[in-house]
This record gives sequence, C-alpha cells and structure tokens, in this order.
Amino acid sequence: YEMFFPFQSDWIKMVTMNTVAIDGDICSGKSTCISLFLRKGVTVKIPEYSALADGSHNFPKFPTLNEDQAKQSMDFFLMLERKRITNHITISDSLTVIDRPFLSHLMIISALSMFMDVHLSSLDLQSYTNSIQIIPHRILYFHIADEVQLKRFYKRGDVHCPHALINGAFKRIIRKKYFLLNSILGFDYVTF
Repeated sequence: YEMFFPFQSDWIKMVTMNTVAIDGDICSGKSTCISLFLRKGVTVKIPEYSALADGSHNFPKFPTLNEDQAKQSMDFFLMLERKRITNHITISDSLTVIDRPFLSHLMIISALSMFMDVHLSSLDLQSYTNSIQIIPHRILYFHIADEVQLKRFYKRGDVHCPHALINGAFKRIIRKKYFLLNSILGFDYVTF
C-alpha cells in the first residue's frame, strides 16, 4: 500500500489552513453539504474537476486498463488541478471547501489498479503527489450504503459515471486507502 502514499516527510507542513476537502462516494451528499456551507456565507468553493472540463466527453478512458491509460488520466487531472489553482489562487481567511481533492484521483487510480489487477509500477505517483498545490487541512469523506447509493444514482439519471465507482468492493478499497493514510500520518487527517 505504501507505494500509493509517496508523501515527502514534510508534506503535512505544506497544508493550507482553513481548507477542507469533501470527498466520498458518488451520490453521498457531497454537493448538498457544500451548498449548505455556501448558504451560510462563510465559504469559498473550489469546484470539482467536472466543472472545469469542457464537457464529460473530454475525460480520459475510465476505468483505466493499463499504465498508459492511467498516466493519461493522471496528466488530465493534473492539468485540471492546475486550472483549479489558477482560477482560485486566493485562499481567503474564511473556510475554503475543495470539491474532491487531487488526492482523490490518486486514490481512485491506485484502487483501480488493485481492483482490476493492473500494475502501475512505472507510473511515477511521487511526481503527481508533489504536484498537489492545495493540501486541505482536513478531508471529510462521505460514505453511503450501497443500496441507498444505487437508488440515488438511478433516480438522478443525469449521472454519467463508470459503474466501477458504485461497486461496493471498489468503494471499500478506496476507504481502506484513506484509513491507511490516517495510520501513516499518525492522526485522523480523513474524517469518515
């Protein structure tokens, strides 16, 4: 597991205070929570990647089936991360909420490699990790029961995502990776 958390020892010192990232399962209430923060008027929102892409048709192949596709995906999301930083370079004193941190994509790619038995030995995850420019003070991870998630997913109807992201076994791998991150850092960086 540790190859997927190639953080520098001083990584935690680079944390951007007053920031929280919302991550978690699809249809788990992340956007609703962020909307509640925004209604209180104390929050700056850094949008999810899909809001910055020029339509979902530009997203790379997912799930990735080999290292080349994983690299294309990482490069694509790194480009969007830089776009997010450029568009939201000023972090105010008020609470800033990040709708899915870049770390989320690292987790998804590494979890998919395990889930689909795709080896990522030549993918330089360290360089991607070092490219993260906004490291949230905390991550709030929203989990939802599989059966509730499926009802919400199909009720929304406008959600176009690969079914791997709503697979219970895949979601458990992602959560295990976040639990492992907590144990590596030695404190509850991610709150479930």
